[in-house]
Amino acid sequence: MIDASENPFGDWPLDVIAYDGIRDLELDGKARLDATDIGFAKDDLIIHFAGNGDFTSKEFNISTDWQMMVASIGGPMSVGVTFDDRTVSLANNGPNSGYMQIISGVMSPGRTSLTVSDPSGWGWAIAIAPAGSTYVIPGKNNIEPSCPPGCPPFPH
Repeated sequence: MIDASENPFGDWPLDVIAYDGIRDLELDGKARLDATDIGFAKDDLIIHFAGNGDFTSKEFNISTDWQMMVASIGGPMSVGVTFDDRTVSLANNGPNSGYMQIISGVMSPGRTSLTVSDPSGWGWAIAIAPAGSTYVIPGKNNIEPSCPPGCPPFPH
């Protein structure tokens, strides 16, 4: 990763495959997901987490109905949500899986904690927002095409 201050092409960071041979050895090769940018608007986020490898959050309280978005770079990976000593599996990405992104159903307010199992260290991100927040997941909430009166039929 080349920081924005080092990028000769503009003011943004660059992911690189090769840099200068010596500097390449210093670059962190782990893929990362940004939990603030996986589908919910940043302003809607209640809490978010991201990392590589296993993770257990501290217990936290959410005072409104909420939904959780999970993204994973690869598998195996799983996410569990614990409510009052009862753990529910929310996401399961099997071995040799590619990118996964899901949205949970609506969850009730209360104290909860999260457990992520990512034994291969592929990388994951979790974002939590109030229920009903606008979100984008590729291929999941696409707008149905429409056509004004008199247009030709859609191809099959």
